[in-house]
Amino acid sequence: MWKKTEVNFTDTELLPIAVVAKPHGLRGICKILPYFPLEELLDRISEVHLTRDRQTRTFAKQWYRRTGRFGHLKLEGFETADDVDVYRGWIISVPREELPPLPDGRYYTFQIIGLTVVDEDGMVIGTVTDVLAMPAHDLYVVETETGEALIPAVKAHIRKIDLVSGRMVVRDIPGLIE
Repeated sequence: MWKKTEVNFTDTELLPIAVVAKPHGLRGICKILPYFPLEELLDRISEVHLTRDRQTRTFAKQWYRRTGRFGHLKLEGFETADDVDVYRGWIISVPREELPPLPDGRYYTFQIIGLTVVDEDGMVIGTVTDVLAMPAHDLYVVETETGEALIPAVKAHIRKIDLVSGRMVVRDIPGLIE
């Protein structure tokens, strides 16, 4: 399975949004694994970029629909399962400027990954390396000096996210971060 940490979310122009998992059926439909909910984003855009090993190909989007945790994406020029299979494992990206704005207090995964995590006293705990989507709420994976810590993405634990300074302030919870 593909992990978000295998993807470069820090590219300045293109944002990875999903990966091509495999063909769906025989008519050139891509079964994709999104990194975050894509409905509003894929409704707005007309093309996507497929990237792998420093290669990028651009394709017009015909349609998208969500199916559980996966999605089905139809791209122009993909007519058979073999057309899709060529791009199995390729990352689907879109230009960052096409992202719809989020409500206050909501963030894209790429905005969270890389933030420095500090406690309320300003002491550095570590760096966010991944965001795990769980049924109740996301978990922030934080790389600390002693290993990994999982911090629930809820107001009780996250005091402040400051994208300008690149910091996340978390409440000191005994036992949560060793």
